[in-house]
Amino acid sequence: MKTRNITIGLIILCMVSCVPKRTENEGSLVRINGYNPNKEIYVTDTLYLHKEIKNDTLNFIYKKGGDTIISLCKPNNNDFLIFVNNDKCELTDNKTFVINGRKYIVSTYFDGVRNDAEFNVFYHSEYGILGIFKGFSFRGTLISSWEYDRISKVLIDSIISNLYNFHYLPPPPEFKDSILLKMKRKKTHNKNANVVGQTQYITHATLKNNLKNYTLVDSICGTKFVLDSTQIYVTAIDNVGKELWRTDPWKDNKLEEYRVKRPKIILFNFANNKWTDNKEVIWIVYNNTQFGILDKSNGKFTWFGQD
Repeated sequence: MKTRNITIGLIILCMVSCVPKRTENEGSLVRINGYNPNKEIYVTDTLYLHKEIKNDTLNFIYKKGGDTIISLCKPNNNDFLIFVNNDKCELTDNKTFVINGRKYIVSTYFDGVRNDAEFNVFYHSEYGILGIFKGFSFRGTLISSWEYDRISKVLIDSIISNLYNFHYLPPPPEFKDSILLKMKRKKTHNKNANVVGQTQYITHATLKNNLKNYTLVDSICGTKFVLDSTQIYVTAIDNVGKELWRTDPWKDNKLEEYRVKRPKIILFNFANNKWTDNKEVIWIVYNNTQFGILDKSNGKFTWFGQD
């Protein structure tokens, strides 16, 4: 099993050697803060960032004392992947924060399962790594934040304030093609930002409606789960025809309006895997890319994310 440099060198933050004087050849200074479970900074260290574009790939190389501690590579033609120390990480979420009238999009990338630990990298196209998160949603914790300048500090504070609003898991493989959207870059000029030509990400608006199955049947108890013809309501009916529950997951859970006025369910299937804690649930995806799961027993909806 490979040893993870990201765990040894950065997440545990055992780099306690003296910081050398900064020189032009050492790149940009990065301050790394390590957090305890209460989200309090308990240790701080520094690295030097070198950025370069090579073979149509944006490379962020973090060094200390001449040694590369960690590297992040972002292909210019693929916004769904980054590589951290050559390990492939999948996009799980995007959040937009506005600072001084300018939009900053922070992405989370899933860093896989190694050494019984799962991590997400907070990434921004100008800064590189903004933070490391371990675990899933409310069960997880912020491990480290990476400060480059004043704006990055504000972004980090925004991430911490919205820590449990990010989605940290990619969709199950069988649903991936329905969730992930192609993204494109465009050059923009925000007159309030006093910056020209910064990178912004724009996504396609909706997913196609390819729904084929409106009824799911529990093979053990015979309960039917029926999606109505408007693709809005899900109803559970037991094997004698009694209605157990009925829900409009989007409205009942007060999800925010996103891309369309009234989203419709375009994917409706059973799922049972590690993303659902190995419990069979109903996996639903809306045409505005919001998605989540329904508990079969009571119709409770758990929102997983969007985009």
